[in-house]
Amino acid sequence: MIPMKTQRKGQSAIEYLSTYGWALLAIVVVGAVLLQMGVFDQCSTSSPMFTGQSFDLEDWAFVGEDEITMQFVAIDNDVEITEIELDIDGEDSIVEDFSEDPIEVPVGESETATLTHDLASGTCASGSLEVTFNAGEIEGQRAIGDGSLRGRAP
Repeated sequence: MIPMKTQRKGQSAIEYLSTYGWALLAIVVVGAVLLQMGVFDQCSTSSPMFTGQSFDLEDWAFVGEDEITMQFVAIDNDVEITEIELDIDGEDSIVEDFSEDPIEVPVGESETATLTHDLASGTCASGSLEVTFNAGEIEGQRAIGDGSLRGRAP
């Protein structure tokens, strides 16, 4: 026969597990759903923190299997973008040279630039962005930014 004191401890442990076990299970399920939705993903889509006095980066996105589009808006002057470099995690670099045919962005308007890449789908394009541009009479200015973007599955 089991002593009464041991029986109470066992009953207390089972009551504790049955009461709080459901709450723990619910927390685990909600956490798994949020993880699956990408809420805790460090590589969520975001516009880079971009520093440029004459223009700004409004948006960027993966399109298709091998292109990234970036939409720039001119703020103070007409801007000619001559080069865009996206350095991904310090390893891969995507460089597009537009010096022969610069992307012209009139003041107050926006224009889209397209970069080609060979990143695998699902890749986290997190890194630094550097744009070389001409604004007004000043040529060869540089603006920089940091941000992240996840590649789409084809």
